[in-house]
Amino acid sequence: MLAALHREMTDQYTGLVTYAADIAQSHEAHEFNSYQTLFAKIEVAPTRFGNDLAALRSYCHTRYGFDFDLLWPRLQLVIKDEALLAKLENARIQLDFSILSLSLSCLFTAIWLAVLGIWGSSLTALLIVVVFGPVMVALWLWIVHESFSAFAETVRGAIDIGRFDLLKALHRPLPKTVGDEHAIWETVAEMLSLDEPDSDIAYEYRS
Repeated sequence: MLAALHREMTDQYTGLVTYAADIAQSHEAHEFNSYQTLFAKIEVAPTRFGNDLAALRSYCHTRYGFDFDLLWPRLQLVIKDEALLAKLENARIQLDFSILSLSLSCLFTAIWLAVLGIWGSSLTALLIVVVFGPVMVALWLWIVHESFSAFAETVRGAIDIGRFDLLKALHRPLPKTVGDEHAIWETVAEMLSLDEPDSDIAYEYRS
């Protein structure tokens, strides 16, 4: 009787330990993915916007060896998926609008603080600008970060599914392995940015 009860308790304990380990691993994976969308693997910038951009560069480099700054403008020229192009355009428009609104909010707050501080006679108006101006700027700054995060996710998706279109447009053979892909993008980057093509580059034309 006691032996059976001990086995039952041991089985339940083992199941709870396994369940707890699975939950912990799930949370750890979620936190790691969140960290990768906010920070680069190596580079750390002094601002959140800089870290967002560094994280996007790091994502492309660590996954594929894809030089974002060099190759992303070229990839945009060969994307043929109309739905993807529309999503990219909408995300870019939203980001541009939020940045413009942030700039105008900062300008509006600074101008009215100067005007009311020098020539104004209403303390109430000055207090309103002092209180609500920074709040408005902080709100638009948050919107800028969220808009860039949405834009970056769309860009990541575009690179995930469309990067080989750039290789085809450059008449380069597609990689067979992940290691081959890193090597091919490194060679392409050297050829385009450093004028250092390998002597054995072979172009593959699609019939």
